[in-house]
Amino acid sequence: MKRAAASLAATSHSPKKRASFEEGMRLRIGALLDERDQLQEEVRQLRAAVLIYTEVVRRLQISRSDRAA
Repeated sequence: MKRAAASLAATSHSPKKRASFEEGMRLRIGALLDERDQLQEEVRQLRAAVLIYTEVVRRLQISRSDRAA
């Protein structure tokens, strides 16, 4: 964030450079938001997989204990 503030300060004398900087920041923010959405979806899928595997393990343990009895 400090680097962005320094870059903005350096471009403050030129409206064209400032606009270019702001557009670059908007693009970067958009890319970060897209990445966040992708990561949230991956987390959702991983959580669903953990639930499935947990259920499979539970059923296998029940089956194993039934056979042992």
